[in-house]
Amino acid sequence: MVAGVGSHCHGHANYEAINLTSEAAASTEIELLQRALDGVDQGLVLIDAECRIQTTNKLLNSYLCIPEELLETGTDYTKVIRFCHARGDFTAAAEQPNIVELIAEMTSHQAFGRNLSGPGGRPLLFRYQPVGHDEFMLTYRDISARHSTVLSLHESERRLLDFAEAGSHWFWELDENYHYTWFSDNFERNFGIKPGTRYGKGRLELIAEWAEKDGAAKHRQCLDQRLPFRNVITRPKMASDRAIWVSASGSPRYDDKDEFRGYRGVSSDISEEVAFREQAKTDAERFASAMDGVNENIALFDAQDRLIFCNETYRDLNGRIRDIIKPGVTFDEIIRANFATGLVLNTIGDVEEYSYLRLRQFHSPDGPVDHSTRLNRIKP
Repeated sequence: MVAGVGSHCHGHANYEAINLTSEAAASTEIELLQRALDGVDQGLVLIDAECRIQTTNKLLNSYLCIPEELLETGTDYTKVIRFCHARGDFTAAAEQPNIVELIAEMTSHQAFGRNLSGPGGRPLLFRYQPVGHDEFMLTYRDISARHSTVLSLHESERRLLDFAEAGSHWFWELDENYHYTWFSDNFERNFGIKPGTRYGKGRLELIAEWAEKDGAAKHRQCLDQRLPFRNVITRPKMASDRAIWVSASGSPRYDDKDEFRGYRGVSSDISEEVAFREQAKTDAERFASAMDGVNENIALFDAQDRLIFCNETYRDLNGRIRDIIKPGVTFDEIIRANFATGLVLNTIGDVEEYSYLRLRQFHSPDGPVDHSTRLNRIKP
């Protein structure tokens, strides 16, 4: 009997020990869970199917700034929502829901997310997510930095478009197949062409003529290699007979996964500039033809002493070095080349002294200067 009692007491003691150990383990698990929740970098609250608070973390009230009693376990969380709304939260961000809509979304037990404005207009990302059969997690994340970045990007984009639309430049986008997907508004104002008529058409498909030889092949290679390009001059296909020349520059664009998504770029109408160049070229050719008929040595040099133009008589004068008498050759190079051929009578020292004297006269002329050559007497 004693033994039996002892055995019974011993068994009861074991039962109590096991029970106490289970409670301690559960308590430890709860503490660890709470510690983990407090370590999350966003405000968090767990509610049941009746919207009653089960637990919260420490960061939650730093976002909401409400009386602590509203966050006690068992409190109806819709009271928190109503308190924040009555204070003026949820009103600064765009497309805010009203209080009825927000509570209806919460009690629908369907996951959703919204950008809300917290105390002082602080932008918050609010998410509602089922985490069990009868439990739901609500989180608040501070998106101030992202919000500021988005606003900054929008402002930069708006400023860029404003500058573009105020000038003759326009912006465009291509997709990964080099098809146009977007033009800025001033494209239509400049040419009277609706951008939609060009969407889906390839960049190379819409070019009628290239300023550079083999321009189409070179540009296609540039695009296929995902390289940026600068000042590519082309004549696009237009409905009108007007010859429009365009200069385009572009850069490849990639998404967040570093996958190629096409090109963004800017173009400008340089038709007047091209026409001016063509006219200048025609005038220069006409002038050159006229000067070739003049029986005088005529040569024009720039500020760096480089030859810009000369007539046929001047080339004949320098017949021994005719192969270097081309635009870009310097006056000093002409002097030295003539001296090296023996054209100049060597009566004034070496080539350095001769070059120095000629350049000084060239830069500060005070009248004609004759120089003796083996052919005849010439003027500089």
